[in-house]
Amino acid sequence: MTGSHACDEFTRVVDVSDLGDDERRLDVVADEDERRALAADLDLLALEALEATAWLAPAGSDREVRLRASFRARVVQACVVTLEPVESVIEESFGLTYRPVDEADAAAREVEVVLDEEDPPEPLVGGRVDVGAAIAEHLALALDPYPRRPGAHLDASAAETRAAAGEGEGPFAVLGRLTETVRGNT
Repeated sequence: MTGSHACDEFTRVVDVSDLGDDERRLDVVADEDERRALAADLDLLALEALEATAWLAPAGSDREVRLRASFRARVVQACVVTLEPVESVIEESFGLTYRPVDEADAAAREVEVVLDEEDPPEPLVGGRVDVGAAIAEHLALALDPYPRRPGAHLDASAAETRAAAGEGEGPFAVLGRLTETVRGNT
């Protein structure tokens, strides 16, 4: 992501302070301006669609709130080999738990992440959950980091030409030749 965070342009803040024992459903559709801003932040050629359904419900004790969401996005990324457009559809689901904290605790909080354990709760500040920000963050995580068009590959002959000319050699090969040269001169 560049500059600001993707969640800055795509917000759906929900007040959960009056959630009670009920589950609340929220249908989310990104408009054209939001898709354009998200595409720029996520370094996409285009974000053609982003739709989600989210459910917020009380979870456990301490006024915790559970967010479950499923989203579908149509994205266009640049191929890492040819820079041509690569279209794909991303369908993901995720869940987050939010726990109330005061703002001072949220700013000073340290989190230890253990890979095999459930993520720690997100801070619930002011009784509000930004569902849009959570969706944008999970979209960013779901993007293919190396999109490639079918059939796209590097030209092997160009790599062989560079290698024959000594270009593109690794630093250890260059260091090895330099070492041999130094040893030969002593």
